[in-house]
Amino acid sequence: MQDRRYLLSIGELLALEPSHALWEQCMDFLDTERRQRAERLKSRNKKAESVGAGLLLQLAVAEALQGEQQLKEQQHSKEQLSPRLTTEMRRLTFSEIIELLKQFQQSCQFYEFPLLLEYTFGERGKPYLKNFPYYFSLSHSGEYIFLVISDTEVGVDIQQRKPLGNSKIAERFFTKEEKQELATCSTEQERERCFYRLWTQKEAYGKLTGEGIAAVLAGDRGKGKSETGISEFYEIENYQITICKWK
Repeated sequence: MQDRRYLLSIGELLALEPSHALWEQCMDFLDTERRQRAERLKSRNKKAESVGAGLLLQLAVAEALQGEQQLKEQQHSKEQLSPRLTTEMRRLTFSEIIELLKQFQQSCQFYEFPLLLEYTFGERGKPYLKNFPYYFSLSHSGEYIFLVISDTEVGVDIQQRKPLGNSKIAERFFTKEEKQELATCSTEQERERCFYRLWTQKEAYGKLTGEGIAAVLAGDRGKGKSETGISEFYEIENYQITICKWK
């Protein structure tokens, strides 16, 4: 399965009162665990993030299942296979996700919606889907939530870039090589972009391994570029995104 990558802004939901129909529709499409988690949250921002993450997972799993079914049908009919999906990131709104999920609800003959997503956790707390054969990683910052779903282990991180000022983070946690890379930046804006690219790579690698950022920073592997991990980078507006997978 080709990776599927989704970017969702929570701004649309935050602009509406909790009693608005869109909030109710969003809650209706969450699996039980995600819905209960969202209902317990008092902060509207945190609630919107939780709801958005749950909806993205519903959509991602549904589209992955649909892709597999279409592939089986094509192979069975011996038709020429359509090109594989690209890894282009899809930018979505809550309204768009709801419409897509409604279409799945009406057309899918094999699963009921919302999908029953069950979760299990690795030794270090990394979440996995218990009842579907996919890996996923979620991250949120500022107004965005980012999700990647894959058939192999994956870790992602998104960070809203902010002025570094007199931040001592790089001095404390970056390797000699990374500090040198920062030092070569000719402007503060260039230095800021370089810093967040390096930092999101550490965060994404921590999610890939399941160790988390604290363990990654404490070990030699997390202080430099992993020899076994590969990273992809995106810049969206003033956000830095990194995807990390095994070679």
